[in-house]
Amino acid sequence: MDTHWKAEQSSFLQKQIERQKKNALFVILFVVCCLNDALFLDRASGKAIEPRRSKVEFPGPYTRDPAALFSFFEITDYKIFPAPMNKSNYHDGRQPVRYKKVSLTRKVGDHNEKTKFDIALVDWLNGQLYRTENDYRNQMAAFNKSYRIPDTKQKAWSNESYLREVIEFLRRGHSLLDPECRCVHTYDEKRAKELGISLPRFRMGDAEDKESFRDGKCTLSRVRKECTSQEISNEICVGDLHSIVDPEGRALFDTLRNNKFISCELSESGEYVWSYKAMLELSNRQNLLEVILNTPCGMKEPSENDAYNGVEGDVKSLKESHEIYAIQNAESRNTLLFPRHKHLEIQVDDDIKKLWEENEPRNQLTQEEQEHQLKQEGLIPTKQEKAQKLTGVKRKATVTRRKSAKKMHQHAHLLLPKS
Repeated sequence: MDTHWKAEQSSFLQKQIERQKKNALFVILFVVCCLNDALFLDRASGKAIEPRRSKVEFPGPYTRDPAALFSFFEITDYKIFPAPMNKSNYHDGRQPVRYKKVSLTRKVGDHNEKTKFDIALVDWLNGQLYRTENDYRNQMAAFNKSYRIPDTKQKAWSNESYLREVIEFLRRGHSLLDPECRCVHTYDEKRAKELGISLPRFRMGDAEDKESFRDGKCTLSRVRKECTSQEISNEICVGDLHSIVDPEGRALFDTLRNNKFISCELSESGEYVWSYKAMLELSNRQNLLEVILNTPCGMKEPSENDAYNGVEGDVKSLKESHEIYAIQNAESRNTLLFPRHKHLEIQVDDDIKKLWEENEPRNQLTQEEQEHQLKQEGLIPTKQEKAQKLTGVKRKATVTRRKSAKKMHQHAHLLLPKS
């Protein structure tokens, strides 16, 4: 009895040791998974990429809206609000906007709230405040630096909102903040003021804004290119995208790099490089034609989101030059592009074409019209009756056999001989 008890105790201790080893292995695997989630490898160099610490003085979101800096009474150079990043008849969009008789709505540097200045110059990043007209003429600014001041009252945008703006920026190929940009955006008035851009000329439900420069006739380059983290931070109006965390604790950096439409790589200089990742690896018209010619079963007509900016115009050009065949599905309305191998085509005689046109049915009959003509000829369509369902006898027998087998297993111990 004592020997049997010692054997059981030894077996129990051995199982405890094995269980502790498994738990330790699980902890190690968990730590490794956490590190893999925090680090990811660059495709080109194979180096580990991890979010860096911000070196920006104010890394959080900020606004380019002059009203967030001061209240004003007169705008001398530009009467459209918001100001700094727009071209119009009154302003070229690049020089600072000049305001007169302003009062601070927040503390700026050493100047407290409600401090008054005769002149304020504001561009998309910096602000200059002059107490008097003489100070302005003598270029003696009381404040002259970036006004990216943390604003606790500012609305915290979600990572999904920033993600949409970054994807549109990378896909567009140029910045909405460029004074020459005339692209139409979908931002509301509050977000447009924070970005410092004007609203589109035509908005659903609103009258035409004739002062707006954004009519959709943009002539800037739409060639997609790689962008740095700083360029993206400037575009979405944050100090440093690596430091942005939403209210749920998710880092904006992780949200961007994990999106399927965004590519993030680490350059040789140590900077993060971002670019738009299209589903189709197409770059120009010739490349598109080669892909279609090598796809005998046809391919769906690509859009700019799937390929590159301008692909729709190249597809139209290929159709007009008869270099490809384009067939539209009558039900789904999707267009398929097929290759056209002109060296395999044969010339058909004119008499065969004429014979085909003479025998081609002019009027396509609907199903109801076809049935009506068949009935007039004495041909009555027969309805195929549905096959009768089988009775449940066989299924009941199967269920009965299962029950009997289960019953036998339950009483199997009664049939086994005793050891």
